[in-house]
Amino acid sequence: MSDGADARTQDLMVTTAVAATIIPTTSLSAATSTTASTETSSGTTIQTTTKIVTTVAGSTAITSEPTSSTAQATSTTTTAPITSTPQATSTTTTAPITSTAQATSTTTTAPITSTAQATSTTTTAPITSTAQATSTITTAPITSTAQATSTTTTAPITSTAQATSTTTTAPMTSTTTGCPGCCGETVATGLNNPAFVTIDSSGNLFVSDTGAGQITKFTSGSTTGTVVYDGSGSLVTPQGVYIASDGTLYFADNSNSVVFKLINATGNATVVAGEFGIPGGPPSQFNYPYGVYADSGTFYVSDSQDDMVFKFFSNSTNGTNGTVVAGSLGDSTILGAPAGIYVVSSSGNLYVADNGNSSVVRWSPGADPSTGRVFIANDTLTAILDVIVTANEQTLFVTDANSVKKFTVGVNTATIFAGNATAGSGPYQFNGAAGLALDSTEQYLYVVDSGNNRVQRFYIPSC
Repeated sequence: MSDGADARTQDLMVTTAVAATIIPTTSLSAATSTTASTETSSGTTIQTTTKIVTTVAGSTAITSEPTSSTAQATSTTTTAPITSTPQATSTTTTAPITSTAQATSTTTTAPITSTAQATSTTTTAPITSTAQATSTITTAPITSTAQATSTTTTAPITSTAQATSTTTTAPMTSTTTGCPGCCGETVATGLNNPAFVTIDSSGNLFVSDTGAGQITKFTSGSTTGTVVYDGSGSLVTPQGVYIASDGTLYFADNSNSVVFKLINATGNATVVAGEFGIPGGPPSQFNYPYGVYADSGTFYVSDSQDDMVFKFFSNSTNGTNGTVVAGSLGDSTILGAPAGIYVVSSSGNLYVADNGNSSVVRWSPGADPSTGRVFIANDTLTAILDVIVTANEQTLFVTDANSVKKFTVGVNTATIFAGNATAGSGPYQFNGAAGLALDSTEQYLYVVDSGNNRVQRFYIPSC
């Protein structure tokens, strides 16, 4: 192999807040009153009058006409005597409430008069009303024949209508595990220089854990993986990985120059392309198998040192000849150090991350491998490792150094989807963005963050 090919190979390996809201009440109200008489032990009769105001909206406030007091009144947290018939209580409010009638507040400078219990809910928004009512927190005179208590408020409240409150919670955004609508949620950890990722129909992830020499599975919803293949005694260096619709898992092992498959993603691995431990050229050997794509009947492999992409049938075995579908042996001007590959099943179009030429290129089914290349994108691309395309072939994503870039197919203008030019370890950041995967809904994009030993998930409509 050439020194330039070695260099390209090395490049590939370096991989609000909650607010209590008062709904404004503006309505007419009907008022009724009742009078109760109580005879004391000394024969004195005390009459107490209670007015009940009912609003159209169905809220009922209890108010009172001033009455005289014959019993001692006591007060708490107030600068004037407080007297009341039943106990008056209030809770703390943190914002002004405005009205066109009687003004009341709990931090009071005037006598408090009432014959009905006053209660209040917590509010942070103004209330305006034109109907008479009694506020639960008041600074107006209240006359009573029993002890009254009061709490302290941090702002004056002015109202003539009973304040009823509901608490609403604003939407919150998070970047931690368990956030299905986030940009940069870590969904797989505990890896060692991972390279590629694929997802099955149940949402399970399979990651080529290159540094650990194994394939690791992450059950949907779990960030802790289980090993499904570790070489069975042989040293492996897995790269591209893809699970077909029939559940067969394919992955490239560039240290042994072959492609393996695992039936139902479990059990023993079987060589289906290349010759184990023998690097070489086409049609039956690989020098550096890298990217993999598979459907139920065929699979594709990119050879980054031979500058080609091959197609095989799923029943292939060790040493089976493949068909060259893209590139020409050793000609990097057509295709240079191809990395990740993706095939759109409906059209059969093959998209290739052309690492050596910093571009995305495409071959249609049956196109000449040497001359059938169609240029797709290269705007701002420098070191791409993988590409994935939506089913309608309108949008594609590319991993490029420490970022994921988004293109509209047919428009060579890149948009930064995630990450930036600087490596980082926070959510939305990468230290070497590598493999890509889309779930079946095409709502979630999974990105291997190789240097941070994790996989991140992005909810595409929000990012």
